[in-house]
Amino acid sequence: MRNNQTFFFTMLFLAVGIVAHSQTFSLVPHVKGFKKPVDIENTGVQNDDRLFIAEQGGRIKIIAPDKSILSTPFLDITDRVNSASNERGLLGFAFHPHYNENGYFFVNYSDQDGATTISRFSVDPSDPNLALSNSEKIIMTIDQPYTNHNAGDMVFGPDGYLYFGTGDGGSGGDPQNRSQNPKELLGKMIRIDIDSEETPYEIPNTNPYVNNPDTLDAIWAFGLRNPWKIHIDTASGLFWIADVGQNKREEINAVPYDQPKVNYGWRCYEGIEKYNFSNCSDNTNFTLPIHDYTQESTSGCSVIGGYVYHGHFLSMKGLYFFTDYCNGVISTLQRNIDGTYTREDVFESPGSRFSSFGADIKGELFLADLSKGTIYQLVDLTTTTEDLSNDGIENIILYPNPTSGSIQLKWDGGHLPTDQWLVSGVSMIAKQITPQLVDHRIIFDIEHLPEGFYILRHPKLSRGFKFVKLP
Repeated sequence: MRNNQTFFFTMLFLAVGIVAHSQTFSLVPHVKGFKKPVDIENTGVQNDDRLFIAEQGGRIKIIAPDKSILSTPFLDITDRVNSASNERGLLGFAFHPHYNENGYFFVNYSDQDGATTISRFSVDPSDPNLALSNSEKIIMTIDQPYTNHNAGDMVFGPDGYLYFGTGDGGSGGDPQNRSQNPKELLGKMIRIDIDSEETPYEIPNTNPYVNNPDTLDAIWAFGLRNPWKIHIDTASGLFWIADVGQNKREEINAVPYDQPKVNYGWRCYEGIEKYNFSNCSDNTNFTLPIHDYTQESTSGCSVIGGYVYHGHFLSMKGLYFFTDYCNGVISTLQRNIDGTYTREDVFESPGSRFSSFGADIKGELFLADLSKGTIYQLVDLTTTTEDLSNDGIENIILYPNPTSGSIQLKWDGGHLPTDQWLVSGVSMIAKQITPQLVDHRIIFDIEHLPEGFYILRHPKLSRGFKFVKLP
């Protein structure tokens, strides 16, 4: 993220949604109590409902299925992580595609000298909630000339190779033009094979610059400034890269994940506009972003990508969600038939400092707030009447939502039952709840429920009604 933005904020925010596409998106507090969370991952193992949260200082912690934070960190490497500046620290991690078999995962951190360090660690064979901090195998180190623009995210592709962005080395404006230099790993997307036991890593023979003496063969793509968050959507095959801009424009790129030799343009371009064209050529085949926005028009400063949603909320499926560190606006990109993308701002959280998206094993989407230390879940609170229209029920409204005390169903025409209602939550099995009927309204007392995301259901209705309980 950008080096001139502070990582501290003291305002308290509670979930407030805005309506888009007839849906009401909202953030539900999932778990509190982290210190500078910067990454959210799951193991990729079927039925493993744990979430793993990286803290910038050098720890990875586990959120158990019951939403408790395990007291012992999964990994603690604070002794070797340099997090003394805003953009250094433990910045990202990824589980091996065969983690269930080999127990390997990979981390990206700044070492004590500030160098980018890509390392492999192993889980304790006798304890799935504990990694062996002494199992480190250093895969690669890259010297960083400045303290900022260290990128951080890393992902495995469907090909089994590890991809990570390096950032341009920092300062401002890429003063040494490293991102366009084929002899520098900085400002690039790197692609390596980490399955060799004899060497730290190998170069896939399908890397585009293998046997090219003029270009480092670990390079997959050029022209990146600080690709803080990246995501490969296996459903569409697109490689999403949210690249933080300089002073004017933030950009989001999406190309087929297996497309080599992409040059995303920095420092020749910032977003879709020329930035510094010295040593650049109009004959270069630059790939410009599918979406960019100005910092001035959005009060933004640092784009935070981004995941394509594949959870159970139908209205959210296939949308790419992203935000900005400085404005707290959550937005979506939807691909149109003609290949263009439409942006919608679907949620606003003034004062939040979101640092990362992540998904659980079921595809549900979560966000980390760096300053509050809170992990949120993104949900759709839309109430539908589709299954009730045959009973003459129309214009059903669930309100207030979110709420802290009681919640009401109000409708036109027909009759809703007042018995056999059930309420269930993320970590609570369904329990019976008896409402009061007052003037064509059903009122539920939910003051006793802990904060979180819940669904009201009735056995005669095929769909439930979603709501958020506030503290």
